[in-house]
Amino acid sequence: MLTTARLQNWDTIPDTDYSTPQQGLVIGANYPKPSRASKRFAPPIGIISSYCSDDKVASLRLNRWNVTKPSKGSQAIVGGTNYKKFVKSVYVTIQGVKYGWHMPLATAEGITAGELQRIGVKDVTEADKDEVVFGASVPTPPWAKVIKRTVDPNQNNAESFDYYTTFYDPSKANQIEASGGDFDWTHTKNGRYNPR
Repeated sequence: MLTTARLQNWDTIPDTDYSTPQQGLVIGANYPKPSRASKRFAPPIGIISSYCSDDKVASLRLNRWNVTKPSKGSQAIVGGTNYKKFVKSVYVTIQGVKYGWHMPLATAEGITAGELQRIGVKDVTEADKDEVVFGASVPTPPWAKVIKRTVDPNQNNAESFDYYTTFYDPSKANQIEASGGDFDWTHTKNGRYNPR
């Protein structure tokens, strides 16, 4: 069992009421990940290893902890400009977290920039790409589908319909409910805001 003395250089993990989780609480993200610290103690304890805060790295190393920083950089694809040119990174803000994912350019173009903005989906930029969280299991935003109606005046006003799905900002739920006309949105799946 670890003692307070052995844990004095670690951040204190706050109690969390999972019915009302903390702003900024992220569980299970692929990016970003914190540094990892480890140290060997005398038996029966052995090796202790865990994530640590960046502001604790110096003091941990002074106390002979081995600290390894994550090697993986941001997963953001900004503007679809690299070899993965068929997708771009977007995000919504949920519980203070910029939750990111890769959206196919065909989906982004089909839904249109105006509609994405209306439901709170924003493009990841160079300025904020290091703040965007990818692959989190908590929190996750809600999901919606949209039926897009297009009228072709060159074909006797013939109508065609396309279907798209995407996450959306939960604070924009009223925009989903009030939709209609050429973009008919439907909420299809709740977000996950708690780990339980």
